[in-house]
Amino acid sequence: MRRKLFTKNRVKTIAIALLVSCMILPLFRSHFQNHPTDTKALLLSSATRPTRDNKTYDPECSPLLQLRLEGVKIIDCANCAEKEGEIKIGGGKRCFLSKSCSDERLMDSTIWDGRNLIGSFPFARRDAANKHQIWFTRATETHALPYAHRAIGDAAWMAPMNYARHFGVNTDFPGFSQLPRKKSWPKLKRSLLDKKTEGIVYMASNCQVQSERDDFVLRASYFMDVASVGSCVHNTDIPVRIKHLEEDADGNSLRQQWKNYGPAAHEILSIYRFRLLIISTICIDYWAEKVEQTLRAGAIPIYLGLPNSHDWDPGIVAGVHPAMIHVQDFDSLAELADFVNKLGADTESARVRRHRYHEYQGKEPVMFPRHGEHLLNLTGGASWEEFVCQRTHDGDPNRSIGEQLPCSGTWWNYLKTIGKNLTLWGCTITSPCPLR
Repeated sequence: MRRKLFTKNRVKTIAIALLVSCMILPLFRSHFQNHPTDTKALLLSSATRPTRDNKTYDPECSPLLQLRLEGVKIIDCANCAEKEGEIKIGGGKRCFLSKSCSDERLMDSTIWDGRNLIGSFPFARRDAANKHQIWFTRATETHALPYAHRAIGDAAWMAPMNYARHFGVNTDFPGFSQLPRKKSWPKLKRSLLDKKTEGIVYMASNCQVQSERDDFVLRASYFMDVASVGSCVHNTDIPVRIKHLEEDADGNSLRQQWKNYGPAAHEILSIYRFRLLIISTICIDYWAEKVEQTLRAGAIPIYLGLPNSHDWDPGIVAGVHPAMIHVQDFDSLAELADFVNKLGADTESARVRRHRYHEYQGKEPVMFPRHGEHLLNLTGGASWEEFVCQRTHDGDPNRSIGEQLPCSGTWWNYLKTIGKNLTLWGCTITSPCPLR
């Protein structure tokens, strides 16, 4: 009797299972007809999916499968600085930026890092698994270095890239991380400004850069005293009292490890009246964080970087006295040095003049930078993440942006292009500045 009952129950279980299967399988068939084959394969083999390296895949992709079936575009951004998470744009379009899943069959687009040096990593290649993707690349630096080239400027590496964000004139999105916005600057304490006793400081530990800034410092040093506290053109040691801020627990330089050396930089700048600030890359709208770092410490930048630097000067933008000394406003190193030496004198009149460079502080917020309409026109007011999401939805995987076009190159190339006589800037027959 018990054997019969077991048999009947078993038959009943099988019958129910068959009935459920008949109801569900048509739904799956209809569902798969509306979704790409690669998604079906992922669903049917979710336990062991291969990565780009053909390794057994961990289940991190599982939550993204359902999102993709809901019409959400998946963006692969494993090595980028953007924050992982969902992006929403107009028209109900959605994307999810993933840093944990790298299965190419699942991804609708990929963001590549264009800062890497050619020869230090394998090239990205199009194949059957990723031919449907939209490819983006971004770089916060320009491509040319004295000793190597970044991927962003290599024609072969850039060939499969559809859209790019960099500081070249052919960019799809501004290289600057923030779009024009209302901005104000806090008023610094008078005690910070009054405790400054030293003259000009130069701080750099990345010596081989496109602008050849160390060369400018060496030539400028014939006309004014420059304390170089970094490893480049080093001639002044960091004060012992703040040396611990510049090093990690093992005594290694934070600056040379590209770690947070901000506290040390602030302490150094707090005792100097000026900072000779030559940016590594002379590109329009390349606003380096070192400018704000200098302004927050109350030092006056002696600045050479942005060709449109007046548009990014907080004082000029606020309609008051400039906050920066712009190198391109002078016709020679001697004229620049004479101006700075007089401004840095230990006299009451010089102190009053220096304080004028801080007039922009505490003012009402103003649109920063000045004349930033071209940045808004390029982006339509969208953030980088929104731009990527939109192009992931409607972009062309066959489009090619090409390599980053160069900016101004060396400091002397730039001054030459704006009509300066390089002889008056220390470029002589015995000490030439080769144009390139």
